[in-house]
Amino acid sequence: MIYTIKDFYDVIDETANFGDSEDWDNTGILIGNEKNSVNAALIALDATPDVINEAKRINANLIITHHPVIFPYLNSIDSDSTVYRLIASNINLISAHTNFDKSDYGVNSALTKVLGLSGVSVLTSAGSPGLARIGKLENPMQPDEFALFVKEKLNAYSVKYTEGTKISIVAVSGGSGGELWKDSRLAGAQALVTSEVKHHQLLEAKKAGFTLVDAGHYATEVIALPLLCNRLSERLPKAKITVSQSQSDPARYV
Repeated sequence: MIYTIKDFYDVIDETANFGDSEDWDNTGILIGNEKNSVNAALIALDATPDVINEAKRINANLIITHHPVIFPYLNSIDSDSTVYRLIASNINLISAHTNFDKSDYGVNSALTKVLGLSGVSVLTSAGSPGLARIGKLENPMQPDEFALFVKEKLNAYSVKYTEGTKISIVAVSGGSGGELWKDSRLAGAQALVTSEVKHHQLLEAKKAGFTLVDAGHYATEVIALPLLCNRLSERLPKAKITVSQSQSDPARYV
């Protein structure tokens, strides 16, 4: 059976409604045409040169990324740019970003599963509803123990954190969500797991006795890609769909 870009788009839309994307976001079919047939699909956080080369090797003419390749707009398309390389390689691209963060099959849901949280709900008090979730730890932990637990579960290279009180309720927000620590605390959490936390947020959280854990952008998001792969494979059983094996955290740690 031959699937089209539209078939993939529709399954992603059912899984992570594109209408739930933040107003500032850029999601959907960003390169290609919905009528184009799909040989194979590759899922990745970013359409890096390594990921594009991998797609070529496996004859995948669709890449599905979390981060948009066109954001917020383009002034020009250089021959060394990602957009140019994709078009020149005849590779279509769909991006599911903040809509995937919010999905029950997406980033924040994946974080709650990996951390083993129970009684999970959407953090409705957050400035952007759906961009964080909150749940209960199986076993309460001290901040230093919890930080090591997060590092292990996310297979993160490192984490940084502030020390608060003993932790039993945890909020999560994959990617950059440091600004949500106050909403998390108001909702009853003693810790928030996120990334790209700013210095002033660390200072504020420490002063408030709250554990703010920065586990890295890559580590907090890459765990969700298998969920999307499984969802697409269930709905499009004849399609060739894989999670990229060539993607990696662009940062190095010493």
